[in-house]
Amino acid sequence: LPQILAPLQVEWQVEPAMQARLLDQVTATWTALGDDRPHWSVLSSDTFLPENMQANASLFYESGASDADLIVNILDRHGLKPADLPYLVEYGCGVGRVTPHLAAVFSQVTGVDISATHLKMAKEEVAKRGSRNVDLRLARAPEFGMTEPFDLWFSYIVLQHNPPPIIAMLLRRAFDMLFPGGLAI
Repeated sequence: LPQILAPLQVEWQVEPAMQARLLDQVTATWTALGDDRPHWSVLSSDTFLPENMQANASLFYESGASDADLIVNILDRHGLKPADLPYLVEYGCGVGRVTPHLAAVFSQVTGVDISATHLKMAKEEVAKRGSRNVDLRLARAPEFGMTEPFDLWFSYIVLQHNPPPIIAMLLRRAFDMLFPGGLAI
């Protein structure tokens, strides 16, 4: 790409009726993906298509450990420990690939997802791993599952699946609910 590009105009402010249509579209898409290809919708590799999951479930769920490690390393670079930010929100928790790994490190984890099927599967994975400090919530406007303030907001490979006006709504809500001195990753 050229080093000097003209600014890109991004339409991120829309009328409420358009916001509602966009939210409906995103919800319908992720509901269908959660029902049809739940693991693939989280990590889009043929390895994680439904017909391959029996052989690859362990690989899928263990891959979440590296995401939890990444968070701990980011905190460490800033002189922080998980105990300094005990209440974490994982926005877009999907089927619980990362959630139990986070629950092993943070005092309280709230996993939020737009797909009810994803959340059902996440609940099963969290229970299987014995994580008792996890609350799972459905993401619906205007709260998007974020109803109490939190110390740390984590979202990975989620925001880009939303149109800019929805991204703006999600980030506004997340930042509004973040405790002063809290972090977003």
